[in-house]
Amino acid sequence: MIEKLLLEVSAINKKYALINQKTGAYFNIFDITGISSDEVIICKLLYELLNPNGSHYQGDAFLRLFVHEVLQIDFTEQDYKSARVFREFVIGGKRRIDLMIETARHKIPVEVKIYAGDQDRQCFDYYKRAQNSNVYYLTLNGNPPSKESADGLTPIHGEQGVIIGYEEVTPLSFERDIIGWIEQSLTLPEIIKIAPIREILLQFKDVITNLTGQVEGEEKMEIVNMILSSPETIKSAIDIEKALPEVKSTIMRLLLGELKRLFENKGMEAIDYDENSINEYYTSYKQLYPGFNIELTKLSRDISAVLYVEVYWNLCFGFAFLGKESDSQALTFVETETVKAKHPRLHNAFVTAVTDVMGEGNKSENTVYWDFLLDDKGEKYDFKHFSPSCADLALNYAEQAKKIFQRLNGYVRAISKNYK
Repeated sequence: MIEKLLLEVSAINKKYALINQKTGAYFNIFDITGISSDEVIICKLLYELLNPNGSHYQGDAFLRLFVHEVLQIDFTEQDYKSARVFREFVIGGKRRIDLMIETARHKIPVEVKIYAGDQDRQCFDYYKRAQNSNVYYLTLNGNPPSKESADGLTPIHGEQGVIIGYEEVTPLSFERDIIGWIEQSLTLPEIIKIAPIREILLQFKDVITNLTGQVEGEEKMEIVNMILSSPETIKSAIDIEKALPEVKSTIMRLLLGELKRLFENKGMEAIDYDENSINEYYTSYKQLYPGFNIELTKLSRDISAVLYVEVYWNLCFGFAFLGKESDSQALTFVETETVKAKHPRLHNAFVTAVTDVMGEGNKSENTVYWDFLLDDKGEKYDFKHFSPSCADLALNYAEQAKKIFQRLNGYVRAISKNYK
């Protein structure tokens, strides 16, 4: 029965894939331009929609729905009249709040996290700037901030004392809150009539649906109805659901393990590889980052420059500094500014070598450079929602690991040659 169920779901998937091809549903400007998971671009779009003076020329129509339905705050007419929306709102200490909604009575910080990690005491600092409001923490699935970001705030404990949130932080999700807001915006009579805005909203919704691993519309209902067709199919679906975390973890373990083996065959030891983080990735409350580090050069006894391969949501790689402040502490990424202060010449030489090979690219406080690792079709390996590229690894993980290794080893050799 389980095999029959899987075959029927596969047939439904193929049918709707063909429909999407013929109707142009895959022609999405966000995906084509590679900005569908870019936090900066997503924040710009959210800002433009929420801004009463935005180029949509619909006044506060989007803002009213967002405040009422997503934030669930009761604004007065005076609040709406005085409302202003800011993007990358500067609060000092190099902190920038992604979105800030201000009225005469409120200061409402909205932090957007798609793939980037938290910074220490980030939500705590943002809450200090809030007025008559929590910090709103917008992620793909509505996850709470990390303990490091919320340090100083009031934890909410769940079963067995696990922290499940913070009193001063309200989690929001793209998959529920933002999709719901877009759907309601599309029902506004004035929006329905304006084709450019309507189509952008529809494509934005499709992007979020894909990012959050959802199945929508008729395809979803057809699968639901097929599962509901008998008690046996329901039981089979439940058995599949129970096995899926182990299936996903196994595929991740195969890919990372093969990559690790390929590096070690070239004499490069994989540091900090922890299989437990792979085993618990789909079942733990903790934020886990399965992967490993390859030491490229030592800057001192306690700090090394490394290549890292890591699964946050997507499989990615980067160059950073790894170290620990004392013998008792675990290895962790060291802020680049800290390394620069301690070892300016070696820091600058490594950063220059990386930049010469990789270009400017993506950076953070803890990374010199980072980027996603892609499959043969240019798709990300989204392990959080287990994208089709991850499913394909069940049959070709060794082949893909070899291609990824060759690419990364080429970078390592070029950077090592440039580093002096």
